[in-house]
Amino acid sequence: MKNLFSLGYYLHLTSGYAKMFASQSLHGAEVTPEQYGILYLLTVEDGLYQRQFSRFLVKDRPNISRMLDILEKKGYLYRKQDENCKRKVKVYITLQGKKLVEDLDKIKQEIVKEIASPLSKDEHEQLLNLLEKVRKNLEDKIKIQL
Repeated sequence: MKNLFSLGYYLHLTSGYAKMFASQSLHGAEVTPEQYGILYLLTVEDGLYQRQFSRFLVKDRPNISRMLDILEKKGYLYRKQDENCKRKVKVYITLQGKKLVEDLDKIKQEIVKEIASPLSKDEHEQLLNLLEKVRKNLEDKIKIQL
């Protein structure tokens, strides 16, 4: 059966199941997995440009803007014009947003643990390395509306 489908199909299918599992695991939380991704990125590096999220999350500009609007209305982040270039907007996380990421960290860890549960530690590491190779190969070959 494995030979019937392509690598792209298995990547798509696995990604879809992982997103559905994450959504179900976050049921009751005030954010979607993608919105959590935005907030998490801001805990790693606060003050990102709006367009940077497109690259990190592989989403186009209208989707990113919509998610930022929702998160801003909920009080999890705010946007501010860049002092050096008034045309650019930077995004910052609020204390409420940081608290939400902290609160959801245990759920995130459980999601990752469950997704990787059929793999040994070596297989997990190998899979991450292989996926990183594939991602790097494709990253410069696509255009995302920034």
